[in-house]
Amino acid sequence: MSDKVKRIISFVLIFLISAVMLLSAGMKLSGSKEVVDGFTKAGLIGSLKLIAGLEILSTVLFLIPKTRNLGFFLLCSYLGGAMVTQMAGGEPPIAAVFIAVLWIAMFLRDKTMFFPVKKA
Repeated sequence: MSDKVKRIISFVLIFLISAVMLLSAGMKLSGSKEVVDGFTKAGLIGSLKLIAGLEILSTVLFLIPKTRNLGFFLLCSYLGGAMVTQMAGGEPPIAAVFIAVLWIAMFLRDKTMFFPVKKA
């Protein structure tokens, strides 16, 4: 696969994951019935706005090229917590799919983040 194709695929994946994360945060901020019900069931309703804010911050950092690595690690942490919460609630861990897409996008964008190059 050429570098150009890899960059295009990674751009599309970064855009998709960012769009989903921002949509998710928007649903939390708007007080969507489904989101409120889920957070109430998980016992996290008091933290709804804080979690939405952290989701937005992590996504914005991920979208900015200079802070993409930090945003990547924050989104992985956020989605890991979401996955555990889903599993604890007896739901399928959908967040695991987003983690996988996030890792694929970053791997295609910059392999040295996963396999550092040693300088001679």
